Amino acid sequence: MQKLFLPLLMLSTFASAQTLQNSLKEVIETNPTIQEKLHNYQATQTTITQSQADYYPKLDLNLGGGYEQTKRKDGNGNTILPSTTNDGKFSVYQNSLTLTQNLFRGLNTYYSVEEQKLQTLSAAYSYIETTNTVAYQLTTAYINYIKNKKLIGTAKENVKINKQILEKVQKLYDAGLTTLSEVKRIQSSLALAQSNLVV
Repeated sequence: MQKLFLPLLMLSTFASAQTLQNSLKEVIETNPTIQEKLHNYQATQTTITQSQADYYPKLDLNLGGGYEQTKRKDGNGNTILPSTTNDGKFSVYQNSLTLTQNLFRGLNTYYSVEEQKLQTLSAAYSYIETTNTVAYQLTTAYINYIKNKKLIGTAKENVKINKQILEKVQKLYDAGLTTLSEVKRIQSSLALAQSNLVV
């Protein structure tokens, strides 16, 4: 699918008569493979910050509240509610604030950060490689397009020149100043030029 997409995109780019620089910019900004590699790189950059968070202290706040009813049992195992004004019902609140600091985890945090940095570097190289590959393909297609355009121009000019020569040789033949073989030779040159133009 990608092999078909790129030439079609290039053909539409060339059809609009853009410069190579504009074409490269447009392809890099819109190519889905390049964009995927760029987003992957950006995502791996954020994991470095997440890994570095283990160096910093953590502050946890826990809040709780609720309602509680107390019951007690008598000597026979029967439940007896307390004989207070609220019948053993209480509002309960719990609060805690916990500060934790990583002192040493066997260099786990250090190597986790290093791992994320290397993964980010790998994602960056993958992005650059994909961008360079697409840019190379586009540049090659652009050069081939320019070369073929010039070849077509040359082939058209060749047909035009051979037609002019044939007209002049035909006039000379009609006037009896040249041979039929010369006319046939020019006709075959014109046919070859027209064939090259079609090819």
